[in-house]
Amino acid sequence: MSSSSRDERDLSADAQLHLVRVLSGMNLPGVKDDLSKLDDASQQLRDRRRDAVASHWPAIPMALSGQFDELFETYAKKSASPTQGAQADARGFLRHLSGIGKLPDRLAVTLLKEATSNWPLNVARLRERRGVALAIRFPRIGVRVWSLALPGKRA
Repeated sequence: MSSSSRDERDLSADAQLHLVRVLSGMNLPGVKDDLSKLDDASQQLRDRRRDAVASHWPAIPMALSGQFDELFETYAKKSASPTQGAQADARGFLRHLSGIGKLPDRLAVTLLKEATSNWPLNVARLRERRGVALAIRFPRIGVRVWSLALPGKRA
C-alpha cells in the first residue's frame, strides 16, 4: 500500500472525526449553554402539554393524585406531542398508563366508554378491583357499562 493512499485515509478519518464532533456539539464554544437552553425549552413544552391534558380531562390528574406529574413526564419524554391537541395527548397518555399497568379503574372505564363510541362492544381489565368492565353501545340508548369481579384475591 502506498503512503499517499494511507495519508488520504488518515485525512478522511480526521475529517470524519471533526464532522462528528461538530455535529454532536463537541469542540464548539457556547454549546453547553445552547444545550441547557434546549433542555429548558423542552421542559417548558412538556409542562404545557401536561397542563393542557390536565385542563382538558381533569379526571386524569384527580385519579392519579400525586403521581400525575411524574407519570406524564415519563410519557411526554417518550412521545411526540400529537398534532390533534390535548384530547389526543390525553388518550395517548391513558394508553401509556395502560401499557405500564398504572391505569386506574376509573380511567379505564372512561377510556372504555369513549372507545365504545366506535365499536358496539368493548372490554377492559380492571386492575384495582381485579375484574373486567364490559361496555355495550345500544341504539337510541347509548353506552352502558358493567363491571364484573373475578374470583380470587383482590390486588
